[in-house]
Amino acid sequence: MDQMWVVSPSGEKFGGADAIRYLSKRLPLLWPIMPMLHLPFSMPLWRYLYKQIAKRRYKIAGRNCDEGGTCTLHQ
Repeated sequence: MDQMWVVSPSGEKFGGADAIRYLSKRLPLLWPIMPMLHLPFSMPLWRYLYKQIAKRRYKIAGRNCDEGGTCTLHQ
């Protein structure tokens, strides 16, 4: 639950910021951010930023979750 995962057709696994970087070459919607994600030596920064956003993903999405990391189910 700490990051999303992408598995390539060849079976390679990419998680978190690495997954977004991998997808940026393949999804036209992500092409505008591709140059930034592929700057040399920038992956430590992207991984840090990804972790910070992932930690707050429920709050960013407007979900009401308790401190235990669980959210209520909608019926």
